[in-house]
Amino acid sequence: RSSSNSSSYNSSAANPGAGSITTSPLTLTKPALSGPEAAAMHLVDAEVAVLYSLRHGAFLAAKQTVSSGSTMVLEGAVLLELRNWLVLLAALLPSINARRDILVLEELVSSAQASTAGLGHTLWIAALDKQGLDTLPPEAGVEPNPFWRSCKSYTCGLWTLFHILTVAATEQRPRPDVQGLLSKRSVLPQPHAVLVGIRNFVANFFGCSDCVANFLQTFDSCGHNRCNLDHGDGVGMALWLWEVHNGVSQRVAQERQVPEGGKPWPSNEDCRVCRLSSSGKITSWDRQAVYSYLQATYWRPEWTLLGQERTLVYTTPTFDSYQLWGIASLVALSCLAWRMMQRSYGLGGLQREKGS
Repeated sequence: RSSSNSSSYNSSAANPGAGSITTSPLTLTKPALSGPEAAAMHLVDAEVAVLYSLRHGAFLAAKQTVSSGSTMVLEGAVLLELRNWLVLLAALLPSINARRDILVLEELVSSAQASTAGLGHTLWIAALDKQGLDTLPPEAGVEPNPFWRSCKSYTCGLWTLFHILTVAATEQRPRPDVQGLLSKRSVLPQPHAVLVGIRNFVANFFGCSDCVANFLQTFDSCGHNRCNLDHGDGVGMALWLWEVHNGVSQRVAQERQVPEGGKPWPSNEDCRVCRLSSSGKITSWDRQAVYSYLQATYWRPEWTLLGQERTLVYTTPTFDSYQLWGIASLVALSCLAWRMMQRSYGLGGLQREKGS
């Protein structure tokens, strides 16, 4: 297949009637903004990509069984990978509502694993038709274009999601200065497990075969020094993904002969402290400054504490931490009001006795 078509995602093989959407890695490979407002916009783009991928990518490796007629069925190792991906998303997405929405789908997949029939495509699509994500409606997974905030393509949304996950794996590490405030029930994946999860998602649920082959070759061959990273080195994992992203953009720009494409990101205009210079010439990257830029672009400080307050992702929570806090607050206020009423009635009785 020619390189001009190598990044065209088409899910029609697994989803009859599904359309195609451009996934060119040249489209908005760098975020236009950084800072708190940009991070919120990027989170929306990431959630749009999640919805679209679950609808159009989850069944790319599905099998058509004789007993199911024309319905595609997901089973075995691929079904396990889908559940693992949902578990990863539920552990790291900063929004409580998004985690709850993901866990609804995870429960469906878990039930399918326990059965002998697997997960049918019709049942999966019916669930997605009713299930939005965070503030997004289910329609964002059908036609994402009206819902993008900074991105303009599915691939841009996926890169954004991957960057958010790798930064989340670092920023949600337990910190000594806030450890006493955090829930002890939290189970967060190691940064290495996040990269493995991204790798397995690309291998099973991304529809561009050339893109998949290139990404897997880079990952599995320990490209960019990946295999020498400590499994808990979140900064190193986030920077590894950044290097791969830059490499993909540069490779595709060369293949398509796009002179202005594939420029290293962030540019000097985006981050003047990210590049080291000698005698007025840029010589290398300041990796810590690059990570700080990724952190500012894809994360908000208040998400760190929020991300720690969660239940185990393998169980469906009845109440999240904010609901429990609200219930406790209502009980406390009710008790206080009752005591004040008792005191008021008691004082009234004393006054009446004195005045009689």
